[in-house]
Amino acid sequence: MSNTAGKRSLGLEYADHLFAERRHRSTIQASKKNRLGFPLIEHYDTWLIDILQDRVEEKHNILLYPSWINASALTLRTKEKFGFVSLASSELQQIINDRVQLPDNFRMTASLKYLSEQTGYKIAQQPWGKSKEEQELYPKLLLQEQQNGGTIEDQNLRISIAILPFVNGVVTPKIPVYNRLYANKFSKRQRITASQKEMKAKVNALAGINMIDFEVDTEQAQSEK
Repeated sequence: MSNTAGKRSLGLEYADHLFAERRHRSTIQASKKNRLGFPLIEHYDTWLIDILQDRVEEKHNILLYPSWINASALTLRTKEKFGFVSLASSELQQIINDRVQLPDNFRMTASLKYLSEQTGYKIAQQPWGKSKEEQELYPKLLLQEQQNGGTIEDQNLRISIAILPFVNGVVTPKIPVYNRLYANKFSKRQRITASQKEMKAKVNALAGINMIDFEVDTEQAQSEK
């Protein structure tokens, strides 16, 4: 990935196609090294070889490259998928698609639309963001699910389901791992806030002492003059 993208900022769709080309080229290089009789073509546009072989066979009934297998001949479909994939379970994905109702006036960005289409969602899951709506919603959902009991894993899953009625584009669906990671940030922020509140009186007292010392020093300096 570092060799392909470097430090460039890439859009999701462009990055997806770029890495697909990278995978394709890696497959060709591996085939040249490991597949007996694989043609040593000097390019990576294998579909051109497919077209050429099809036309020669059609016109002359000859296989131009007997050891070459056209990609179009591989019709076996598997569950394996490259590129952007859903990190949620199939059950949670079904629940998200069934329960999410986006506002009529909501318009997805091009990147979010592409990601949603590739992962099979009405709107793709996103990590907890910095919007006021999400930051105010999280502690309410967390308290609700903590009161309902269960393990932390169960609570994170239930939060992913409980948030669905609030999804509006600003608030987006979550998966349990996003809830777990954000819980760490939320807990740290709560500890910092509590520490600042606890230390506020002491800091103010220290500031007052510093001001008194400063005033005494000033008076002494003036009397010496």
